[in-house]
Amino acid sequence: MFPFISSKPERCILFALYFICFSVIFSIYNPTLATASPVEKVPDEADYNWENYKKNFNRNYVEPNEEAERHNIFIENVKIIKEHNKKYSEGTETYIQGVNQFTDRKPEELKHLTGLRTKKH
Repeated sequence: MFPFISSKPERCILFALYFICFSVIFSIYNPTLATASPVEKVPDEADYNWENYKKNFNRNYVEPNEEAERHNIFIENVKIIKEHNKKYSEGTETYIQGVNQFTDRKPEELKHLTGLRTKKH
């Protein structure tokens, strides 16, 4: 029924060799396997612009003090993102970070998003 299933061990070995040879040849001649490129996009300078950020993520701050504070947080988070992405470019990190809707937030403000509960003292 199945030509590769046989009571003869030499026939099974022969099939295994054919399979290995085919796999090697396919991986050599298949350009998508031969050139692995990251899917992620490294953010450009426009992504790090405060006015672009507010526009892209629909941020409107009523109080000038709040906008100044959020802008400072954004700047600090962008520094962290750039440092991380530099390490990615050097090959010491495996993923890219980017600006998102949380870039103007402090880590303490985002703790509730992790689903982890902390013990109250």
